[in-house]
Amino acid sequence: MDRNHGRLRCEADMNNLDDLLASAISCYRVLLDAYTELAASGFVADGEVLERLVERMTPMMDAARRADQALQGYLAGVGSSYHHLPVMRAYRDLLAQVAERNQLLLGLARTHSALVAAEISELRAGKKALAGYRLPAEKTGQTLSEAY
Repeated sequence: MDRNHGRLRCEADMNNLDDLLASAISCYRVLLDAYTELAASGFVADGEVLERLVERMTPMMDAARRADQALQGYLAGVGSSYHHLPVMRAYRDLLAQVAERNQLLLGLARTHSALVAAEISELRAGKKALAGYRLPAEKTGQTLSEAY
């Protein structure tokens, strides 16, 4: 998000390479900020925090995808000049950081999913074992209801 205006800064002039690069870099920086926020929580966050992050990240990911497509289309059609090289390197480095954080987050999500699945399996096994136990009729209250 553009911190000055509170809105997405990922829309770009499709005919201006500088604007396209700035737009894409802006999107990926916001995504990295969200990853950093998640990492600061120790990757253990309550549902509300995760929902806020997802709400913030989803439009950024969509905008980044659009910026990437526009950038790719521009470069395929027009190409770039030497003076864009430093910005394109920064863009590439940012993409590498986002990819690295995505892999880390994916690994953590898979681990968490496996732990939850194992816990659910244990709970189901315990529930099944408990279902096998039946209390005698005198302990279930049936004796009192049958007496009246």
